[in-house]
Amino acid sequence: MSQKALTLLTLFYKTYNEKVNDWAGERGFTIEKPVFLGPQILLLQSGDVRIQHDRISIVIFIPIPKAIEENEEIVATDEAMTTKTSSARPLEPHYRISIQSLVTGPVFAESSVECEVGDVLVLEGGEQLSLRGDDVCMLCTLHRTNTAGAGMKDNDQM
Repeated sequence: MSQKALTLLTLFYKTYNEKVNDWAGERGFTIEKPVFLGPQILLLQSGDVRIQHDRISIVIFIPIPKAIEENEEIVATDEAMTTKTSSARPLEPHYRISIQSLVTGPVFAESSVECEVGDVLVLEGGEQLSLRGDDVCMLCTLHRTNTAGAGMKDNDQM
C-alpha cells in the first residue's frame, strides 16, 4: 500500500468520521473500530462486489495505476486532496456503476450512479456495486457493524 493511499484514507477518516457515525446511527447500527479488512486497493474489471449484511465498506475511487502518467502527481495532505497534471485531457473516465440495495425480502432497488476519481461511496451491508464494460480502481476498507446499542456513541466507533 502506497503512503499516498494511506494518507488519502486517513484524511477521509479525519474529515468525515463523525458524519459517517451519525449516518450509521440514523440507520440503526454502529460501525466498529478498528478496520476489519484493509485498507486495500481493488481493481474491479467489469464485475460485482457485494457487502455482507453485518459489514460496511468505505470506497474511494482512485486512478487506475496504468492511467497515471509520469508527469502527474496525486497530493494528499491534511489540508486538501488535489491532482496535479500537465496533461490537458482527463486520464480517467466517468464510471457508470449500479448499486443494488435490499428493500424487503427478495426485493432489490437498483440505482445508477456516475462516479469519477476522488468520489467516495459508503456501501451498506447487503448492497452490491456492479460495473459493466469498464475497469475501476478503488481504495477500500471494510468495517464490522453492530445493531446492538446503535444509538449510543462510544470510543469503539469508526
